[in-house]
Amino acid sequence: MAVAACQERSPTALGDSQLPEEPLTIEVELPWSEFGSDFQVLGGYGSVASLGSPVLAHTFAGALESRVLVRFGAYPISAQVINADGAAELDTDIRYIGGSVVLTIDTAASTNTGPVTLQLGALEEVWDVGTASWTYAVDTIADQRAWAQPGAGPATQISAAFWDPAMGDTVSFPLDSASVALWVDNADQSRGGRIESDTDGVLLKLTRAVLRVTLRSSIDPDTIVVDSVPLIEGTIVYDPPPSTPVGLRAGGAPAWRSIMGITVPTLTGPPELCAAVGCPFTPEPGQISYAALALTSRTTEAGFQPRDTVRLDVRSVLSPPALPKSPLGPSETGGLGTSILPEVFGALEGSVVEVPITAFVRTLLSGPGAGGVAGVDPPSTLALTSATEPFSLSFASFFGPAEPGEPVLKLILTVGTPQELP
Repeated sequence: MAVAACQERSPTALGDSQLPEEPLTIEVELPWSEFGSDFQVLGGYGSVASLGSPVLAHTFAGALESRVLVRFGAYPISAQVINADGAAELDTDIRYIGGSVVLTIDTAASTNTGPVTLQLGALEEVWDVGTASWTYAVDTIADQRAWAQPGAGPATQISAAFWDPAMGDTVSFPLDSASVALWVDNADQSRGGRIESDTDGVLLKLTRAVLRVTLRSSIDPDTIVVDSVPLIEGTIVYDPPPSTPVGLRAGGAPAWRSIMGITVPTLTGPPELCAAVGCPFTPEPGQISYAALALTSRTTEAGFQPRDTVRLDVRSVLSPPALPKSPLGPSETGGLGTSILPEVFGALEGSVVEVPITAFVRTLLSGPGAGGVAGVDPPSTLALTSATEPFSLSFASFFGPAEPGEPVLKLILTVGTPQELP
C-alpha cells in the first residue's frame, strides 16, 4: 500500500501545464490622431512682476529690449550713533547726503563676456507693478494709462554704472542727495527707478537690488551712517512680445500653457500583444506600468530661448468649459517638473522629451468616480505648463499635432495571457 501511494499524484499538486505563463511587458506608441483632441495654446498666466530674477536686455538676439523697474521701501528715520560722551544715542534728526543702488548679477546666466554700461533713471509717471508693460504704465480693468514714451519713459537719468564681469557679480550706481530725495515720499505712486543697458547684444539676469542711503548725524556731524533700504516692488517691461505660438508652448512671462484632450483607445496591436491577449484589447488601470507624453523639441524663437534648465509639469484641467480660467488639478510630476536641458530648444532641436502621466492615465481608465467625485468621469484634459508660473522670460517649444514630430502617447503595458480553470 505504501508503494502504491507513492506512485499516485496528489490531487492538490499543479502540473507544469497548469502554471500561468510569465506576464508580457510591451511598449505601445500611439500617434496624436489616436489619442489626442481639442488642442490649444493659451497665454497670459501670471505676471512678469512675479519673476524671481528679472532680466535686462538691449538688442539681445538682434531685437529684445528689457528694462527693469524697481521701487524701494521706506527710508530709515533714525540712526544709532556715539555721542560726545562715548555713549550710544538714537539720532532722529538725520540728513540724507547720498547713496547708491547696488545690483547683483547672475554671471552664469548672463550672456556678456565683456564690460557693460548701465543707466539708472527715475520714473516720472504713476505705474502699477502688477500690470506695467512696455506700452502701459497701468493696465487694470478700471484704469488703463499708456506711458508717455513706450518702454517706461520718459525717465530722469540720475546715474550710470560700468560693470565688468571679470571684477565680480555686483554693480553700483552712485547717487547724490538730490537723487536720493526723489524716492523719499512713500505716497508718491510714480516713485521708482528704471534700469537699462546701453551695450548691444546684452542679456543680464539680476538676482538682487538694494538701495543704500548715506546719512549724516546731527549729534556728531563727522559721523556718517550707511543703511539699506529693501526692494519692495519690481518688474520688467520688454519688447517685442513673443510671436503667436506654433505647436506646443509652455513657460514664459506671462506664462503659456498647452491644452490637450487625452483618450486611451482600444488597442489593435502590436502583433505580440494581440497574440498574447487577443485584439481588440482595452487596457485596465493595473496593466499600465508607465505612461508619458513623448514630445519633440523645436527651436524657441530668438530672444526667448532658455538659458537654464527647463522644468515642465502636466496638470489635469478640472473644468475645460471654463478655459482659460479653469482650475488645474495637482501636479502629475510631483511638483518638481521634468527637467530639460536648455540646448534642447536650440542646437538640439528634434530631441524627444518624455513627460510622465502614468497616474493620469490609470485614473482615466478607472472610469466614473476615479477622479474623486462619485459617478463623475475623471478629467480627460491635460495642461502642459512650466513647473513654476512664471519662472523665466524664456519658454519651451515643441512640434504640435499634424506636424512632423507631433506628440506621441507612450504606454508600457504588463499583461498576462488568459488562464482557464481545469
